[in-house]
Amino acid sequence: MSHSDSPTMVTVSIRTDDPTAEIFILDSSLQLVKRGVGLLQGSLPPGPYKIKIRVGQDVKEELVILSGASVDRYYQSLRFSSAVPIVDTATSHEYHMSAAAQGSSAVLRTAGHGSSIFLLSRFWTPPSGEKLRKAANPAAGIQLLRADTQPLVDFGHEAIVDQQDDPSARFRVDVDPGFYILQIERSDGQKLQQSLIASPGWQTQFYLMRRPYETSRQRSDRQEPDMISSAVFMGRLGTNLFDPNNRDLRITETARIALINQRRVLPSDLKRMLSEKFENPILGIYGGYLMLHDPETDSSLYSMLISNMRRILDHPHPDVEALALACGIDSNHVFERPPMLRESWRAVVKATTSIPDLIPAGSFADSISIRLVEADPWLLWSAEADADDESIIGESIRRTIQSKPPVQTNPRDMTDKLVQLSGLPFRRVAAFTKDFMPFKPE
Repeated sequence: MSHSDSPTMVTVSIRTDDPTAEIFILDSSLQLVKRGVGLLQGSLPPGPYKIKIRVGQDVKEELVILSGASVDRYYQSLRFSSAVPIVDTATSHEYHMSAAAQGSSAVLRTAGHGSSIFLLSRFWTPPSGEKLRKAANPAAGIQLLRADTQPLVDFGHEAIVDQQDDPSARFRVDVDPGFYILQIERSDGQKLQQSLIASPGWQTQFYLMRRPYETSRQRSDRQEPDMISSAVFMGRLGTNLFDPNNRDLRITETARIALINQRRVLPSDLKRMLSEKFENPILGIYGGYLMLHDPETDSSLYSMLISNMRRILDHPHPDVEALALACGIDSNHVFERPPMLRESWRAVVKATTSIPDLIPAGSFADSISIRLVEADPWLLWSAEADADDESIIGESIRRTIQSKPPVQTNPRDMTDKLVQLSGLPFRRVAAFTKDFMPFKPE
């Protein structure tokens, strides 16, 4: 007998404090019987069940016996790991919260006007781990570069370092609105770069956590930058730029984690937030991509979301314009420089199959396309070009083409698929395939 045919049913209502937290109910055989996001309501037969709450990789479980007419459960926020020092997370100290609040409001360098960039990099060791034995600089090897790749700020030398049990480094620089590059050098000498977009009237905040380097054999004092868990926020200048108790920050972080894990369901509470006149551009970008993964999203929400973000930023933002393309909304933006998110890059690259000049040949965005590093949700690339990069990618594409019988493959369809698989702009793929498929981009 199915659950819906059972003669006696128990009404179940499970709510979490995190609107993006996933909720699962498993039966006594550990089979999934119901799931939801933020809120789960339904009916189940009486008996033992397991309730599982998940935010990213952090999970809370509880065994319950369903009996009587109804069962209500409310779960407080999970203490998940975050590079942002906000309350009720598993990786925050109060002194890190203070460093973020003080640092985001104190200008240490004026390199322009109209926008601002703030960086907080910090060490984190778990309670059971050994703290650093000597003074260390969490901002070592981190630089902010101008759009022409010339250094603007060497955070390793200029940031204020707070030597606590887990040291932190903070720096605010006021800049002209535009495109900037954050460069981070790992202990092995590899330099990785990513985009930072400074919007007029806003502060772009970047949070990085460095963790102990571990191998299967040993743990060392090296603290490697955790690029995947790094976070970006935006605060409107003239307001309280960082409040560790701000619920919006937590929701934004859980949305980022949901995007990393490609969650397919978006909670109704977050949908409502995104359809209203909100003041959180980064949450809007994350939420927009999450909506695209959710088959139940009303398509009218897309145009409303894009309109709201264009309004509050009042200046083209590459990630907003990439999201517009992904949503099927017209954009006149030309991507001479790359966006911040990998999802945004995928959307732009996909669009080059119909608009090849969307990423102009020879532009900076075009040049980094063969140096990309897998690190969702961010678009990262190697700072230094390797002479073999292009030949390796080209050979990989050629092998893919050769594995498909030519008589069964439409050249244009194959090129479009290779664009999506490789993450390269259409013109790049067409150039690699010209010897195998006589197709020229329009």
